[in-house]
Amino acid sequence: MQALRTARPIALLCGSLMGFYLFVADCAVSYSFAGRWYSLSGRPMYPTGVAVDSNGNVFVTDLNNHSVHKFDSEGKLAAKWGTRGCGDGQFNEPNCVAVDSKGNVYVVDSGNHRIQQFDSDGKFLGKWGSQGSGEGEFEEPSGAAVDSTGNVYVADLYNHRVQKFDSQAKFLMKFGKKGRGDGELACPHDVAVDSAGNVYVADFGSDRIQKFDSHGNFRLKWGSRGTGDGQFRDPNCVTVDSEGNVFVADMGNSRIQKFDSQGQFLRKWGRKGSGEGEFDWPLYVAVDSGGTVFVADGHNTRIQKFRPIGQKKTGERKRLTIENIVLLKELGIGDDTILEKITSSGTMLSAEEIEQLRKAGLNEAFIGKLPKAKEKKKPKLTADNVVLLKEIGIDENKILAKVTESGSAFTAEELKQFEKAGFSGAFMAKLSPKEEEEPEKEKEEEKEEEEEKPIKKGLAGSWQFKASGAEIKLTLAQDGTLRWHLKSGSTTENLKGTWKKVDDATIEIKQENNPLRSRIPCKLIDAETLEMALRGATLRFKRIEE
Repeated sequence: MQALRTARPIALLCGSLMGFYLFVADCAVSYSFAGRWYSLSGRPMYPTGVAVDSNGNVFVTDLNNHSVHKFDSEGKLAAKWGTRGCGDGQFNEPNCVAVDSKGNVYVVDSGNHRIQQFDSDGKFLGKWGSQGSGEGEFEEPSGAAVDSTGNVYVADLYNHRVQKFDSQAKFLMKFGKKGRGDGELACPHDVAVDSAGNVYVADFGSDRIQKFDSHGNFRLKWGSRGTGDGQFRDPNCVTVDSEGNVFVADMGNSRIQKFDSQGQFLRKWGRKGSGEGEFDWPLYVAVDSGGTVFVADGHNTRIQKFRPIGQKKTGERKRLTIENIVLLKELGIGDDTILEKITSSGTMLSAEEIEQLRKAGLNEAFIGKLPKAKEKKKPKLTADNVVLLKEIGIDENKILAKVTESGSAFTAEELKQFEKAGFSGAFMAKLSPKEEEEPEKEKEEEKEEEEEKPIKKGLAGSWQFKASGAEIKLTLAQDGTLRWHLKSGSTTENLKGTWKKVDDATIEIKQENNPLRSRIPCKLIDAETLEMALRGATLRFKRIEE
């Protein structure tokens, strides 16, 4: 009798869990263009951040005008606040906006290295943060999110970390450090939190999304650089809808991608252009409670709106996660029952996931019956990859194992590159040389000669960037002075200041009449090309002679 009393509530609990985990309807949804809007007057709006509150109001940070705009869901302006400056309610390049369950608005005031809080109509409520690397300090924060209990997560861009604060701005914790390993971050641009407290980070510098629990423990990752499904080129923003789906503003690929909570690709839309449903640097994305998607379309100076279309398939099963499987085992569900649910849901497990189940203590007989996903062929390591691993302190034996696993081979010139990077003779002896035809070798020598030119010319000089309707002329003088001239339509902008080189990929600039300094990713691609990451976009300048 006692056994029956115990078994019944467990069975009910298991049945409930089955319903929750296995019968959550997966969206057979696509997205249709539903409208767009621009700024109403003055300088063109350059939308960098977008957020939606529970009433459907849309909040947008405007980089050009250093302000916040509040619209209704159809694009009618309801309020606007902010001017350029460092006082309360003023901004210096506001980069993102987030809204809590009470309607309070949090603005990531990047250039002032702080967070500002307002009510829904723009009344200033408070602020926190200053420039630095300590707790509660920031180095150009770029994204923020608020969880269901009011905790605020901030993507601290150049400190390569995420910081967590309570609703009163009290520092709670931080996680992440500079690097490309699991749980490490390379210029995190944005952060999002789902209803279960899981934290998603747009790891901009590594072209991937990472998922953490609410304590900052690494859970999983997905993405690599490329144009395929699930690949990214400079993922600038991540957000989560009410069903736990993850949306990514894939800026460099001019599109939005949608995934489930385990990183499984669901769908994508968009391409480069200025037409309906096209993007030119989509910077941020937000989703309202009904599934409508709003995109901050940066270079097109507009907000685009998309509505979900299509019906949810009743009873369609969602992929089981590792957590689901372990939990069902712990609750005493039989192997055959779990295997049947795994199969019917279409779940295919990767080698990494199977190893996680093995570590969780599941028996080999059960593991041997699991449906296995086809393993993707591992990409070959480039010479730059190998040198980078060396520079960040990875052991040579581990690097060699990765090289061998990927089947990589290297040219004589690349081997010389490894010698210069300080690899040991034992490491070099184990590398596989790559066979080359003589003409190819000559091309490599010509290329290397070209690559030496930037060292001679350096960053100093006059540079020009041209795009549709816009032109920028940048002068980095040898004496350390800087001039910036922007012309976009009827708008012109002239700035002066000073600059200095920090390292091979960064310069520090100080604008005239502005006490704040900014570090800008900036590097020479070749003798005549300068690449600069600015205002959420990567611009390529060409050298011009004066």
